[in-house]
Order: sequence, then structure tokens, then C-alpha cells
Amino acid sequence: MLYGPEPAPAMNFVTKHPEPGSPWNFYTEQIGGAYGYYSTFNAIQEAVGPLEFRLDGGYVRSDGQRDNSAYDLWQTDLYVGYRPDEHQLLALDFYSSRFSGGDPGRITYKQWVNDPNFSFTPFNHDWVDRYTTVLRYERDFGDGWLLQAKGWFTHQEIDARTVANTNPAAPHPFPSSTLFSYEEFNNGGADIRLRKLWGDGTIFKGSALTFGGVVYHGDAPFQRYTLTDETSGPDFLTAPRGTTSDLVPLDQSRTSNYQSIFFEDLIRIGKFHMVGSFRLDHEDVEVDSAAAPWLATVPPTGPASISADHWVPLWGFGMGNDFGNRNETYFSASSGWRPTRFFDIAGTSRTIAFGESIPDPFHSLDFELGVHGTPYKGFWYDVGLFWMLFDNRTETQNISNTDFIILNTGSSRHRGLEGELSYDFLAPFQHPPMPEVQPESGKGVVDASKNTPVPGISLKDYHPLKLIAFSNVQFLDAEFTGKHPPHTQHRQNDRRQYAGIRARISNERRTPVEKR
Repeated sequence: MLYGPEPAPAMNFVTKHPEPGSPWNFYTEQIGGAYGYYSTFNAIQEAVGPLEFRLDGGYVRSDGQRDNSAYDLWQTDLYVGYRPDEHQLLALDFYSSRFSGGDPGRITYKQWVNDPNFSFTPFNHDWVDRYTTVLRYERDFGDGWLLQAKGWFTHQEIDARTVANTNPAAPHPFPSSTLFSYEEFNNGGADIRLRKLWGDGTIFKGSALTFGGVVYHGDAPFQRYTLTDETSGPDFLTAPRGTTSDLVPLDQSRTSNYQSIFFEDLIRIGKFHMVGSFRLDHEDVEVDSAAAPWLATVPPTGPASISADHWVPLWGFGMGNDFGNRNETYFSASSGWRPTRFFDIAGTSRTIAFGESIPDPFHSLDFELGVHGTPYKGFWYDVGLFWMLFDNRTETQNISNTDFIILNTGSSRHRGLEGELSYDFLAPFQHPPMPEVQPESGKGVVDASKNTPVPGISLKDYHPLKLIAFSNVQFLDAEFTGKHPPHTQHRQNDRRQYAGIRARISNERRTPVEKR
């Protein structure tokens, strides 16, 4: 519940930072491969004294296996941290990446067998730029209190040049127009959380309470331009990024606002622990269209402005018990939901029809029960059962070239077993160093857990060799368990009425509405 509303499973990506007190060090990696593949990654960092620094950068390129599948990817990360004392950290993170690559399009297996290099879309191209700045402040107030505050801003551009499929067998094999799409995302927000360690001196030692909140705002304008020989000249199929025209089939202003509050309490009682958590989410998503296919009809078949507003409470509970030699049983139950996407209410070619409301988002309920641990050095295991329920799943159903409605497709159940085993064959022979210990008079130094005393060497300088064998397995049984709710039939009737209205407007000959 501390990291967002998405249904399980979820991943928490953590950026690498230098360990406090680590000296200057440098890392480089160079990889080459077939089809002109080349990859390089380089990093330099240090954290001696109050200043911490890390800079890394990477570049990957390839000619690709198929025609028009070459790409280039650049990325870099910068971290600067300042510790005025051992209780505070003020840090700045900057991430950037740029991608440019051709899009060869999808082909069938038969087409691939005939020509593995074949591309239906030799003129399609994608560009993605992303820049993120994060300012963080952490402070340990003592007595178990820790403050973590973070503010961020992200600018992202997703641009694409899309051309219809070529047909070498046609009299005019090349498309007559090109579509340029420009999506821009400007997102900013803040996350503030406090953690309180409690229970020292009691049977609850090691317990922790965490609470906080998140606010977020995003602007995502979206424009599309049509290029032809008449509007953009003979090079319209290979026009560079940034090209526009007077033909604007789509112009949208899209915004999203999100707020949440959350808390989680970890309670430890000896080797047993349990966790209770709660989160309240609010979202407001809006799409305003100045130009769109459904606005070009007479009269318009869909609204120019449409929005979704949801309040969603979430909860979670977990417990576990430590036993034996570094083993733990665990159980967890948590709820989740899928936030509204812009395309859920207004896409590039269709929007929700007049009179149709935005349905509630689908919810999830996730249960896990298992055991994991590392009972002896180098060995790890994890075996668990899972049961996931999804309710109010929705899908869009097209009712015309410019409109859709959202229908409930029922509920689904997913259950199964997951297992993991791994073993490091060199672990029994790798012994982390210990600070040199002076023996008491008349006694020898005891080798604790076979750790080797080495003067001046710390665990930070310890890089053991590893040779790991591992295996993973999952068994899944999934099915739809619920049918459409009763109101679905009413929406089907509404769909027929919309079809009849459109047909009367266009004066097209048609079969009776009841038979369509």
C-alpha cells in the first residue's frame, strides 16, 4: 500500500547510489554482437566526506534483423548528495534517455519464412525522449523518527511517423499520406512520508509505523498531423521529426490529478510479525478535444470534453513467522485497482458516445501463502500459492467509426503455485572479512562463522566470486467466473439506438436495427 494502486504483481525500481564513505571508483562495460549490435555502459562515483557523486551513461545501437529495424538508445543518470551531518541527506537525481528507431511493422510467420528481412512499413519511425529531475530530503530525528520527502518533475515526448503498409504488387505501392503523432507528458508531484520505529525494550522490538501522502499533476497534450505530397512536398514519407501541416485530425489537451494518503504498521512479537495497511486514492482524468474524428461529423457523435473522477480505498494485511535457521512463512492479502488511462475515455479515433457514463474501475484482490528462506549458505528457496480475483473488468466496444461504449466483461480468477530454487556453488568457500580483533590475554581469536580477519578491509570492499544455478516454475489456472451484469443488456439496446440515429443521419440503406 506504500507504493501505489496497481494490482499485484508490482516492481519497485531502485536507482544505484554510492555507499557513504566509498572512495572514487570507475566501471566500464563494452558488448558487441550480430546485426551491428553495440552496447556500452560506464559509471564513476565516490562518497568520501559530506559530498556524494555518481554519474553513469550508456549507449546501445543495432542495425536490427529486419529492414527498418535499426535503433539508437542513449541514457545517463546523475546523482549528487550532500550530508551536512550523519542524520541528514539532501540529494538531486537527474535521469535522461533518448530513443530513435525504425518500426518494421508486424508480419505473419509465412511472410517471415518467405523473407526474414521483410518490412511492411519501411518508412515508420519512433522517437522517445525522457528527462526526470528528483529532489530528495531525508532526516533522522532520533528516537526512531525518519522523514523522507521527495519532489519530482518529468518531461517526456513520444513521437511517431506512421505510414500505411506498402504493397509492392499494387500499381501504386507507396502510401499517399503520412501521419505524424506528437505526445508530450509533463508530470510533477511530491511524496512525503514519516517512519517511526517503536517497541524498543519490549516484546514489540523492531516494529515500525509508516505514513504519508502523494500529490501528482500531469499535462499530456496530443496532436496528429497528416502529410501529403500536396501539403508537404515529395519527401512526405521520410519527413523529419517535428514536421507539421495544416491537416490536423487530432488535437487534445489531457490532464490527470492524483492524490493519496496511506499508512502501514509493522508489528513484531518475537519471531512473529504482522502488517496492516490502508491507502485512499483519488484520481481526476480529463480529455478535451479541439479536433477529433467524432467532432468532424455533422452533428458531432461524441463530446468534446470528457472526464473520470474516482475515490478508491485500498487495504492490505500480511503476517509471517521466522523458524529454524533463517526460514520464514508468509501470508498476505491486499486490494488494488487500475487507474483510468486517457485512452479509456477518449482515444485517437473514437470517444465514449453521448450519454454513456464512465464506469467504475476494475478492482483486484490478491492472496499469497508460502515459505522461503536460506537455511544454509548459498542456498535459497521460495515456494508459494497465490489466488487473485479481478472484479468489474471492462472493455471498449466500437459502435461506429467514431464512438465506443464501455462494457463490463465480468470477473476473473487466477490461482496457482510459484517456486524458486537457487544455489551458489562457491558460497561455502567465500568468507567475508572481519575487522582485525586483538585476542584477550591467553586466548586465541575465534573465527566467527569462518569469517577471515583482514586488517583495513571492510565488507564494502568484499566482492566474492559466484557460480549460481537456479530454477523457477509457475503453474497457473485462470478463468472468467462472472457474467455481464444486468445493465449490459440495456447498453446493448442503447447501442442499437445509436446505430439507428447514425444511419438516419447518413441516409444509408441498412437492415432493420433489430436485426443488426
